[in-house]
Amino acid sequence: MSGPFAQIANQATTAASNKTAGSLIGAATVAPKLYDFSVSASGSPADNVIIYTLQRSTVDGTGTTVTPTSISQSPGIVTPIAALCTTKSNYTAEPTYTAGVVIWSQGINQRSAFRWVAVPGGEVVIPAIAAAGLGFQVKSAGYAGQCDVSYHWLE
Repeated sequence: MSGPFAQIANQATTAASNKTAGSLIGAATVAPKLYDFSVSASGSPADNVIIYTLQRSTVDGTGTTVTPTSISQSPGIVTPIAALCTTKSNYTAEPTYTAGVVIWSQGINQRSAFRWVAVPGGEVVIPAIAAAGLGFQVKSAGYAGQCDVSYHWLE
């Protein structure tokens, strides 16, 4: 195991249809385990519902690649550990999602934030298959501002 990692992602413009705010894309050499995520909106406060969805993907889309942050380092090691997974933010072309495989979906008031933490052994595991991943999607009929997601995983 190479250690825990963190990523912050967003979708700059929320729409009435699903848009991917962030993703965690595995590799053939590792089966990452998502153990923590939080979602929120950072636009002007109003009473709108935003629907957040966590879904499995099989083919990545087009988004901004972001470098994962290593949460912990081994004693005496100055260089942070590099993640084997890829992460992206603010998608402009959607990934291909596995039909009918929604892991989590929740409508949340725009003024609220939500955090999920897995019980030990209850992590969401991405299989060690190239291009397999997870995507955090957002949609809202009444809110068009930025939605944010922060997530943590083990490799």
